[in-house]
Amino acid sequence: MATISRDAVGMYDKSGTKERRIVAYTGPASYATGGDTLPPESVGLGRIEALLGLVISDGTTVYWGYYNQTTEMILWYSATGTEITNATDLSTFSGRFEAIGI
Repeated sequence: MATISRDAVGMYDKSGTKERRIVAYTGPASYATGGDTLPPESVGLGRIEALLGLVISDGTTVYWGYYNQTTEMILWYSATGTEITNATDLSTFSGRFEAIGI
């Protein structure tokens, strides 16, 4: 499972009826096909409406993410549009994103 740090950036904001969090993310040591679990409570929310800026890098390679609200998982994709393969070590990949929800 990935490491999530809400304290790394420390931004907690409210826009209208939605809460906003900026969090630091470090990938898991062994990515599982189908996604990396990201429950709303891990980012201090009751429900995630959107994740903005889902990009991680190790300084050389960049991966793009998609958050599946139904499964509460982030799926990571390469530049070719294919999901990262099972058991890929993403522990050297990190990034920051914004979580919006309630």
